[in-house]
Parts: sequence; C-alpha cells; structure tokens
Amino acid sequence: MQGATYENNRSHPNFYGYDLADRLYRAYAELGLGTPGMVSGGEIVNAGRSTAAESIKSFLRSLPHCQILAQNNIASVGVGYTSAPYESATPTKPTVYEHSWTVNFGR
Repeated sequence: MQGATYENNRSHPNFYGYDLADRLYRAYAELGLGTPGMVSGGEIVNAGRSTAAESIKSFLRSLPHCQILAQNNIASVGVGYTSAPYESATPTKPTVYEHSWTVNFGR
C-alpha cells in the first residue's frame, strides 16, 4: 500500500479505526469496558500546532471546525494530545507532523 496513510491501512501500527465509532469500540474493548453503546458525536483533529491555544485558534479560523465547536447539543468533550509523529491523510503529499490534537464530542 505505497503512499497509504495509517488512517486507511489496518496493517499500520498507528491504525486505530476508520472513524470515531471504530476508535471508541476499540478503546472500550482494550480497556475491558464492554461496548460504548450508542455512539453519537463528532471529532475534530489538528496537527502541527504545539500548544492548545494555537490549536483552538486554528479551529476557530476554520468555518467547519468553528461550527462544530458552536453546537449546543454537546454533552461531553474529550481532548487528546500527542507529540509522536503523525502522518497526514493526504496521499499525494504526505506530511509528518510532530504535534497532534484531537477533540471528541459526545451527544
């Protein structure tokens, strides 16, 4: 799978699921929590910003991300950060970022 990123490559060591539901089911299974039940919510990801403030500013400058943040039906929020290398999902011009932020929303 030359040029494929781990988001779509199950054999890549960083593959964790195709979407939020896949990742939640896998996390629950690995933690021995059973299944997460109804999976409803959303996820936004930002790579390349080294601080939370830079990442939030970037989300707010992006209309789709800003609209997600402005929703009033969000019941819970989870934030994740890693400084491990992250390979972008652009197969024609792959980029590796050192910092990656993920925000998950539950409804």
